[in-house]
Amino acid sequence: MKRVHTTAAAVWSPDLFGLIARFLPDVYNLYNYLSAIECTDNIGDLAHLLDRIQDAADAESVWPVLRISSMTEVTPSLKAVVKFYSQIDVVDAVVDLSWLEACDSSSISIKAVPTTSSITALTAWFAQLPRLPVTSIVWSGHVHEPAFLHVLPQMHHLTSLRVTTDTNVGPLLAFVASSKLTTLSLSQHAFSSTDLARQDVVDAMLVNITTWLTSQLATSFSFPMGYLGYGSPRCAKAFLHALAHASSLNVLLADALPLSLLRSHSFQLPRSLAALNIHKQYIQSIDDVTTLESLLQHSNLVNFFAIDCKFPPDHPFQTFLDSLPPTLKLVALSGCRLTNHHCEALARYLPTSSIGSIDLRRNNFDDVGVAALIKHAFQSTTLDEIRLDRNHRLTETTIVSLIELAKAKPNMHITVTDCGLDKEAKERLWTLVEEHDISL
Repeated sequence: MKRVHTTAAAVWSPDLFGLIARFLPDVYNLYNYLSAIECTDNIGDLAHLLDRIQDAADAESVWPVLRISSMTEVTPSLKAVVKFYSQIDVVDAVVDLSWLEACDSSSISIKAVPTTSSITALTAWFAQLPRLPVTSIVWSGHVHEPAFLHVLPQMHHLTSLRVTTDTNVGPLLAFVASSKLTTLSLSQHAFSSTDLARQDVVDAMLVNITTWLTSQLATSFSFPMGYLGYGSPRCAKAFLHALAHASSLNVLLADALPLSLLRSHSFQLPRSLAALNIHKQYIQSIDDVTTLESLLQHSNLVNFFAIDCKFPPDHPFQTFLDSLPPTLKLVALSGCRLTNHHCEALARYLPTSSIGSIDLRRNNFDDVGVAALIKHAFQSTTLDEIRLDRNHRLTETTIVSLIELAKAKPNMHITVTDCGLDKEAKERLWTLVEEHDISL
């Protein structure tokens, strides 16, 4: 064995060993690899990475992502191993990032900026960003916007921008229009009431986003589409046309869809779209239901999230389920006030679909609805995840039945946390789970 290692060490340089390490995303595979080459003379700085994995309480916190916070101690060993990481996340307001300038083959994601009131310090902090391979940044404050807007065009690696708070969104979107971004996330808080009060301002913002959608290969887009109503019909139409023809778009987070506006423009989701997330969608008319069903039916969605939405009580839920595309693998209806009637319809639908995961957290059904789900889950060949957390009308008896389901289908993952059971019931259920050695 020593001869093999000596031969490998003579042929392979530390750089080659390091290059291979970057392509091992599983930390345990990486550990085995590093352990195997530890005795060679050419392991180089990978020895520091092996030490970090061995010393960590949780090896997965060390690899494959390097997470840097204001509490991170920047030691010589950390500086030696940072070059091996493909992904680096700056999770809070870290002031000095200059030591990351050598990571030209990494992807750096910045989640926060320093909160100091010193304009000089902030200007210097922003000035270092163009020298780093920053691919993603979250803008969540009013921290010296001029400096941020100044460096944005110089950040040539940037492909993802998320804006979570009220900002000077006009100049920001002017940058977006000519940027190389593939991911853009604009929360409803990114727009001030002053901006929304002026149609010309809203139109200018819509034009910039429309330009981005038509000129770039956008893959993920988050936008409060209800704000389309603040712009002119002409700009709204152009925006929706660009969105419908965004041929590379994979993910759309839309908050509440302006269904009447979409209906008037005959809008359909882009065929490339795999995931749609709507939030607080209150469907009040039959026309609105029909519009939503048409969007779903003519899509290629794989994941559909409807969070805190409200379906009209007089519309057959089965009709909505029938509109779901056959490509769908995950459906999330969390906080949608679903009753036993909804659960029973969903249960009947499952065996005829390719659904693999259902998220029914925070709803209004009880044991009767879950009993229907359990019955038909046995018949489904694709369902492997049911999330029922925070449904406070479930009893211990029903959760025992869910345990039996998990026992009969070992690949089934079921979550039922925070369902209002008392301490004694939880202890009995936990004992039952441990006895059957199942995942619940």
